[in-house]
Amino acid sequence: MNIANKTLWRMISGMKLKSEKIHIRYVAIITLGKVGNIKDYERLLNLVEEENLELLNATCYSIKEIIDRENSDENIKRMENIYLEKFETMEGLRSKIIMIEVSRSFSIQFREQMWVRLLSDSKNDLKYTIISVLKDIKDLKVLDEVLNSAETTDPLLRRIALETWYSGLVKYDVEDIIDYVADKLHFIIRATYELQTDGKLLKQSLSYSDKNLITPPKAYPDFMIRYMTELLGLWDYDPDAYRTLHSIMVPSYFTFENDEGKERPYVIL
Repeated sequence: MNIANKTLWRMISGMKLKSEKIHIRYVAIITLGKVGNIKDYERLLNLVEEENLELLNATCYSIKEIIDRENSDENIKRMENIYLEKFETMEGLRSKIIMIEVSRSFSIQFREQMWVRLLSDSKNDLKYTIISVLKDIKDLKVLDEVLNSAETTDPLLRRIALETWYSGLVKYDVEDIIDYVADKLHFIIRATYELQTDGKLLKQSLSYSDKNLITPPKAYPDFMIRYMTELLGLWDYDPDAYRTLHSIMVPSYFTFENDEGKERPYVIL
């Protein structure tokens, strides 16, 4: 389609956006996704508070199309700035969730800059969406922020936080992050169990960790002890991994003396 035709279709679609008929506005939004430019991108961003789900889905799809097509460095920077201005003035949880989903089309660096700072202060619904759009992160500091969100009674949030954290770790050679994982073995155990992974990261972490730096033992329920014992049987024999795992996974009925000489049970993770 030549420039003149694109300009004509953009103009027609812009007028049809004002229609009260949903199907006409729907076609206009889809058309802008096909032929629109940065000006239309800004216009579409203003529609993310649309109540009609069909129009909202079309809007998100068309925004992504424009971002993918107008993807020069200069254009991306402009679209990121427009996005930032729009998000800062937006109210309402639903609209913010939609905007966070839209950010998937931008680079991981932009998403980290935008969302990591909001994690600690956000409600669970928003945290879930933020973490879901950070799933390809690798930066250990960002992964730490994500891991903090796993400390929750919300099972969906805990799972997405563990998935994102775990998927970031497996992007590394374990030798390169062994100091990082040495004091987080309990989280790796938890992720291995809850995500039902093959345990490869756990085995390597147990094998390579400096025994003087590993995390202290914690109590576990019997079913997790049995699960990890069965998992051990699937690995190649590695006495270092076996010994380390058994030294940090303690049955929940064990008790220990505290500093005052009183017995207390370990708290189950």
